[in-house]
Amino acid sequence: MIRILQLPGGLSRNNGRMTVVMNIYRHIDREAIQFDFAGTEDDQQDQENEYIDEIKALGGRVYVLHDGGIIAARKLINQIFNRYSYEIVHYHQLSEFGMTFDLLKKYGVKKLIVHSHATVMSETKWKIPRNRLFSLPIYFYSNRNIAVSNEAGRKLFLSNHFEFIPNAIDQTKFAFNFKKRHDVRIRLGLNNHDFLIGHVGRFAKQKNQLFLIPVMARVIKQNQHFYFLFIGDGPEKDFFKQVVQKAGLSSHVIILDSTPSIKDYYSAMDLFVLPSLFEGLPMVGIEAQANGLPIVVADTISQQLKITKTAFLPIQLKEKNIEQWVKAILTPSSRVSDDQVRSCFLQAGFLIESSIARWEKMYLA
Repeated sequence: MIRILQLPGGLSRNNGRMTVVMNIYRHIDREAIQFDFAGTEDDQQDQENEYIDEIKALGGRVYVLHDGGIIAARKLINQIFNRYSYEIVHYHQLSEFGMTFDLLKKYGVKKLIVHSHATVMSETKWKIPRNRLFSLPIYFYSNRNIAVSNEAGRKLFLSNHFEFIPNAIDQTKFAFNFKKRHDVRIRLGLNNHDFLIGHVGRFAKQKNQLFLIPVMARVIKQNQHFYFLFIGDGPEKDFFKQVVQKAGLSSHVIILDSTPSIKDYYSAMDLFVLPSLFEGLPMVGIEAQANGLPIVVADTISQQLKITKTAFLPIQLKEKNIEQWVKAILTPSSRVSDDQVRSCFLQAGFLIESSIARWEKMYLA
């Protein structure tokens, strides 16, 4: 058995990169390949919102970076490799660990895989130079470049020298479930005539939830049976709640904390929206389509997200754009059947079965 050291950044369920890796980890042949993880804990210190316990249950080791910074990351790498050896390291996020690649070479790492998941260096301007600095060692030490979309690959690697591997999932896990739909909608206080638009994502600038405020106001004004559900945590969550309340939308907007049972909520939705400023290839968009939901997303997101029914719309805060979102929400497509969903996922290469083979080959070849 070989052990792979995964460097995903944070270990939280709010981390889309962790979701990608965990989807693979649950299905990979763990008698041949085992994952260990080094990363930071959730900002909220919420153990239920982390994958740590599941990783340990699956046989993986977890090394926590308690204090950020290059010195702390290098110290942790030294501690890890003084106790264990790894021939393969898989790096997923521009972070302090990028400045440890010289140590990885020193300790005999033979294969350093760099995986690009995003189309920008950072959502915060002052972090862009820092993250570009973290990316420099990639060009000297990486010997396998992977990207979740063509846009994400070209952004990080500055060339076409990378392999595209989709963020595949277990489609059956997210398949539509009528009982879950009924139970969740009862819990949310909705009836059969109500139409629920859903969004899942961290409340942060990147996810751009504030763009939906004027959209929601117009939709609700035109049809009182339309409701909006937001699920997630993040630094801008409280501010978003305040804006919703100030806009007089509270009676039609439901805001919930991040939850491990998100798949149940997809079944309760009728449409999924994602107005992100940038994304690599958003897992929530893939999960929503796996449930059969039509989705409306920002045109900043890779066209490779289109698996079933996907509409790409502009997100500049202009009258014309707002009206496009309002129209798309008020006249949505119908849900896609499970058989059709699976056929589309197979054709697009997003089924977990095909992706597992590519990840195993990446490690074993």
